[in-house]
Amino acid sequence: RNLVFSSSAAVYGTSDAAQVSEDSPTVPDSPYGRTKLMCEWMITDAAAAFGLSTMSLRYFNVVGCADPSLAEVGGTNLFPLVFRALAEGRHPVVFGDDYPTRDGSCVRDYIHVEDLASAHVAAVRRVEAARIDETVNVGCGVGHTVLEVLDAIGSATGLDTTPVIAPRRAGDPASMVAATGLSEQVLGWRAQHDLTAMVESAWRGATATTGTSAAVPAFGGARTP
Repeated sequence: RNLVFSSSAAVYGTSDAAQVSEDSPTVPDSPYGRTKLMCEWMITDAAAAFGLSTMSLRYFNVVGCADPSLAEVGGTNLFPLVFRALAEGRHPVVFGDDYPTRDGSCVRDYIHVEDLASAHVAAVRRVEAARIDETVNVGCGVGHTVLEVLDAIGSATGLDTTPVIAPRRAGDPASMVAATGLSEQVLGWRAQHDLTAMVESAWRGATATTGTSAAVPAFGGARTP
């Protein structure tokens, strides 16, 4: 009778707000965001009808690696895409450098998967303690541009992360950063890992998946244009 649901910041769609809070408009731009929002609605209805205790966690950009055996190497988020490009001797691709941000690339709120796990523990404890139906952002509350992430990856790996600039992709908001006041209030939770920790842990996981001896020559080739 207790449910914690994995939702997504994709439910907000494109927002002009500096930070999106749980009561910001939900106008998803993608089928993924729409299905997450529909699930939230169904959970709220089920909670009312059947007396469930529920919490929907709206994840922001989950990255990093808690253990090398659990490394994300086949995903489509920024970190594995950059690592794959470097491993293949390609420059990473940045979609758009003309957004109204501090360096022209998109701003996102990245959260370490270990912090996400601890948020789940706090959410489980809350739904077990009392009957609730709540929705909470899970992010750091700090935005980093795509180019800043590439710089951090370059610093952690010693590799050339100079990007190839491609046109914008349809539906990519300029900025998406979580307001984290509610998660701090109701869960007593706050993210602990900064961008450097996220990048370094993800890099350790990426290199461990093939073994150091195999990974180093592959990634080392990325210095060639």
